[in-house]
Amino acid sequence: MRKVVLFFLFFSISFFGEILMLYPEHGLLVKNISDGFILPEKWKVKSIQGSFHVKDIFIDEKLKYVPSIKGNFVYKNGEFVSNDGKEYKIIDGYFFEITQHPKVVKKIFLDTKKATATFLVDGRYSFSYILNENVLSQFLNIYADVDSAFVFVVSEPQQNRWLMKGSGETNIQGKKVYQLGEIEDLRNERTILIDRMKVERLDYNYVELYDYVTNWNPTKRMVYIKTLRQLPAGKITVWSKLYNRYLPLDQAYLPDTNEEIEIFLGYSWNNWYKWNVKTSLNLGNRKRISGELSLKGRGVYKIKIFGKNIGSIKTNVEVIEKNESYIILLAHNTQTIFIEYEKDKN
Repeated sequence: MRKVVLFFLFFSISFFGEILMLYPEHGLLVKNISDGFILPEKWKVKSIQGSFHVKDIFIDEKLKYVPSIKGNFVYKNGEFVSNDGKEYKIIDGYFFEITQHPKVVKKIFLDTKKATATFLVDGRYSFSYILNENVLSQFLNIYADVDSAFVFVVSEPQQNRWLMKGSGETNIQGKKVYQLGEIEDLRNERTILIDRMKVERLDYNYVELYDYVTNWNPTKRMVYIKTLRQLPAGKITVWSKLYNRYLPLDQAYLPDTNEEIEIFLGYSWNNWYKWNVKTSLNLGNRKRISGELSLKGRGVYKIKIFGKNIGSIKTNVEVIEKNESYIILLAHNTQTIFIEYEKDKN
């Protein structure tokens, strides 16, 4: 097994060049190095396939002669610093650009000419989404302290361990791996569109009811998304219809999603509800609740009524879900909803 893994790693390095495995808060860079490789300041050696040792080496100052200098400069510590950050000094009446200050660097010395090394580097990624009408766009935002590399993003659910399938994705031992290919300029954060999919979308007002009176309260604005896919957590920008056009109205957080999700967007100024309990009768171990739900504002309403083992439901709207601890009603532009039901006392 070890021979297979080593062969795959050698083949990958030979084929792709430098490989970056990017995780949420760090990166692993796999690359071939030569004897005497200078270790970049923020990199740490994770492993090297062979014997090696690291030694501090002093590097002298390096200067480049320039005939003259022009522009605005700040004189500091015996040096002239230009607006673009270049540094100069005068030696025996001549100008020299300082291309390297004297410093101590770490060098890796190998027992062979070359070896495959793995380095721990600064890196991160995050997912983000844009929902515009019924199209969901998925992005990866990536950064690494590397000039360029062939990038793989390694993701796993934050809470649950379900497997995910989709374009450009591979499941390996419960992890989701995105192959992004060769990417340059990684030190400047890159945003990459990795998928665009049609989804089922429903915007609605959400109301929660219990067996007691509730005076006028704003409804919760919600959006329901069904993707038939599983999505890693990330920020989502939701475009909604405003003045006959779709605009980026809300920003929210999308948790790890197993094919469908309801996202809370905030409270509504336009939609309000009032729950008036008219009768509450004790019937042995059961209680009968009868009331009137008044709504202000048009649109779709999803009403969740909490209670254990709810039954004997009477209402003028649709019951769309029922389980041991609640029922859900769905209403369209209905201003007054009559509700009667029984539930366990405790």
